[in-house]
Amino acid sequence: MGKLILDDRDPAISYSPGHWRHEGMHLEYQHTTSATSVEGASATITFYGTGITVLGTLGQSSDPRNAPVSTYELDSNSLSAVPPRTFSGRLLPDRVQYHVKFYEVTRLPYGRHTLVITNESGSGTVWLDEIHVLGAKAVPDFELSTFLLGDHTSTSGSGGAEGRMKEIGRFAAYRSMELMIFWAFILVLLITVLARKAKSIRERLRRTREWDYEANQGRYRWFTLSGVLGIREDSR
Repeated sequence: MGKLILDDRDPAISYSPGHWRHEGMHLEYQHTTSATSVEGASATITFYGTGITVLGTLGQSSDPRNAPVSTYELDSNSLSAVPPRTFSGRLLPDRVQYHVKFYEVTRLPYGRHTLVITNESGSGTVWLDEIHVLGAKAVPDFELSTFLLGDHTSTSGSGGAEGRMKEIGRFAAYRSMELMIFWAFILVLLITVLARKAKSIRERLRRTREWDYEANQGRYRWFTLSGVLGIREDSR
């Protein structure tokens, strides 16, 4: 089991159309963030795992009325629904707060889950930065494309079957590249080992082409190819 980090621009996140704007600062994950000040605007994340953490940014303000308020509903349409939670950010007058934990739930049964984030305030701004999916390494290959895509429409307008086929194609290309790199490494390693072995054999052949007199037998012996392998043959 591991953790997978999703950027706010990941295609697994579906934003309600026309309600979100995409910006970013250098201290935010991947230097991007998605924000909304529209009351009722939502973002939906479909994932496979055992838990999820939502991190975001809190703006700088001395007016508490500008504080963001957002609700989080996990698996609301299933029998194992998690009770909704509300996050109310506390703004600071002197600085922006990055990587603030808006929501977290763990120890879910592994499987497909859906989280819906809703902005509850028309005066505050919700800045969504990154999503951490726990237990993501348990995702089987045949489910991974679904995990990446979910049942959603991309914010770039590439939703539907065509967009999903593109994402699946990218995933297949990545896996093929990984396999090519792995087998290329194995081939280089094998060639290196064989080259060193051949060099060693040539050296031993050169050294064994010498006469060796054994006093106790009173005869010469020639080291042949058998000698290279550690076997001495008598020359008659």
